[in-house]
Amino acid sequence: MSRSGVARTPQIMGDYPNVEYVKGNCLEPESFKDVLQDVDGCIHTVGTLVENKKKPQASYAAMNRDTCVNMAQKLNEYASAESKRNFVMVSSAKAPPFLPAYLSTKVEAENYILEECKNLKPVIIRPGFIWNKEHRGWSIPLRYGC
Repeated sequence: MSRSGVARTPQIMGDYPNVEYVKGNCLEPESFKDVLQDVDGCIHTVGTLVENKKKPQASYAAMNRDTCVNMAQKLNEYASAESKRNFVMVSSAKAPPFLPAYLSTKVEAENYILEECKNLKPVIIRPGFIWNKEHRGWSIPLRYGC
């Protein structure tokens, strides 16, 4: 699922016949409720390193916690104890020391999945700081603080 319903970089994504891109918004569960009904699992990669305090929908709480909680909650509703579904969350093991809310909101989402979503088979991936010189050149100096 993506905001546009298409791969951001199709030339990188390649041709995956079992992947279907669907338009939706993780902050609006009604926009994806039917999408999760028949899936085996979900991989959640939404998050932000830079919070926009002027836009509540771009806060750490919204992007790093609420998007994940919304997806896990909806998938958990469609699953059952007899037919659990896979939920993969890309969290974080580290953050720059001056961004504690980045990490704490990721941990809040992890805790929700582990404690409240009994019909899911969770996998939480905690990579170190992710930076990208091509798409987020500004993130390169931050990698030294993590």
